[in-house]
Amino acid sequence: LKDQPIDVGVTPIRFSGDFDFSTKPAGYSIEIASDKMLYKHAVKLMTPPIAQKLKMVDLKNEAEVRALLIGKMKYRDTPWVRVYWKVEKNTLVTPAGDIENTSFTGVYDNQLVHTNNHKDDNSYIRVNSMRGDLYGITFYADSLNVVNLIRPVLSGRFRSKFELTKLNNLVNGNTFQMNAGTGQLDVIYKGGLNEEDTTTPSVKGHIQVSNAAFAYVPRNLNFTNCAATIQFAGSDLYFKNVKLKSGTSTLNMTGSILQFMDLYYKNPEKMIIDWHITSPNINLNDFRAFLATRGRNAVAPGNIKVRRVG
Repeated sequence: LKDQPIDVGVTPIRFSGDFDFSTKPAGYSIEIASDKMLYKHAVKLMTPPIAQKLKMVDLKNEAEVRALLIGKMKYRDTPWVRVYWKVEKNTLVTPAGDIENTSFTGVYDNQLVHTNNHKDDNSYIRVNSMRGDLYGITFYADSLNVVNLIRPVLSGRFRSKFELTKLNNLVNGNTFQMNAGTGQLDVIYKGGLNEEDTTTPSVKGHIQVSNAAFAYVPRNLNFTNCAATIQFAGSDLYFKNVKLKSGTSTLNMTGSILQFMDLYYKNPEKMIIDWHITSPNINLNDFRAFLATRGRNAVAPGNIKVRRVG
């Protein structure tokens, strides 16, 4: 069967297939493709176990989709399935939040290791050349991989350059209010996707902050000309070349939190911060706000609540 045009509901697709009846059980190779298909409609064409795993994400608008199924005509045979997609300027709905204005290519395959095992523990999802906006922050991901769909693990490199004021959409404005500056992020992340997964994530890379200005809201204390490098090293966290200026005072700081990732998710009360502060000049009048009554931490309306994924 070659390139048969078929309408599935309101979605036009192209269907083609080869069927080999010279062997028992008979073998088949089927291809289903569409230039414009909603992701949820493509998922419904898969077998129920596969569809259930693919439902962890969704696309709001149509995308280019192609699926290949190779198997045997026998009871309870699980075919080898590969699903390709090409997405342009779409919205990707994920457990971590909606990624807007996103473009990428990708593939789902239920045969990571080439064996006869086409089950979830041998399946993977790969996303290539991704860009998108998450909570207003544009990021790039060279490649993202999700392996073992029974206990899915996400790994990938994320890069971004953003205005620090964008962070006000991510955290409640009752502690810090970002007023100026830029941030650069380049990290390699590996961690679980399920909320019940207790595996500690691993993060390697850095965040660089420059020309920052922010307010410490509870004390109405303003800082300017700030810079810092935050280094992620697996489970450890390091703060390097931290510089803050408030009024006529300048503070230079370094610090570290060993086993930060392990303790953050399991025993945060045991976390120890090693922090060093030096200064060529401190004017105590610049910090008189610490002697005043602490301001109320009023949560700004409309702030986004961010929950842990993985």
